[in-house]
Amino acid sequence: RIYCYGRARQLDFSEDGGESWRSARWRGQRGAQEVTGLCRSADGLWLCGTEGLIAHSDDGESFAVERVMARSVCALNAIVALESPRLLVAVGAAGHALRSSDGETWERHESGVGSSFVRAVVAEERILALDQDGQLHASDDRGLTWASLSPRVDGAVEQAHGPAFIAADLWALDGDHLVAVDVFGRLLSSWDTGQSWTSSPLHVDTSPSCLTVSPEGLVIVGCEGGAVVAKALPGRP
Repeated sequence: RIYCYGRARQLDFSEDGGESWRSARWRGQRGAQEVTGLCRSADGLWLCGTEGLIAHSDDGESFAVERVMARSVCALNAIVALESPRLLVAVGAAGHALRSSDGETWERHESGVGSSFVRAVVAEERILALDQDGQLHASDDRGLTWASLSPRVDGAVEQAHGPAFIAADLWALDGDHLVAVDVFGRLLSSWDTGQSWTSSPLHVDTSPSCLTVSPEGLVIVGCEGGAVVAKALPGRP
């Protein structure tokens, strides 16, 4: 099952590799918040959204609203789950970073990052968060403190003299393999957990909404003319 969210979409899922899509069901007062981030945990799926939306699902089809936070922390863009013990970490605009053990009570921590976090992943118990300008940040203490990694993700794009990199999504695959995509459909790969990046010759001719994984491999989900499009991408070279 793969999911599509963001870019004014609510939350859709597909069980046939993107050929057909269904909308998730909701319980609770959600309002018009846009879903911006989704993660899997031992107890199901968690998502975050605009205006501080936090929701949970046991089955991946029906989501219950757990929390809608104050507007001061409204712009959440990504959520990740750590285990042993379970901890949820949500990041967003202006470098916001919040932590919760139950999805209901959240503590805010200053990340020291001035730019907005766009996406976050967990790679070998390390949280990696990509900001909108193509800088990757890492936390080794479960979201309490953050450090910027070098080189920048967008360096591979700049060397190709393309348009400025504007991050769309980030995904952690097997081991040390990371994949990032920007709003222009350009794919970047790292095979050393973000220490270096290369630009893929494959250009995805769509405006990406999010990355996800299906049994067929990595998929970019985007919106073209209001229709959801899923494109399988090649794996390790």
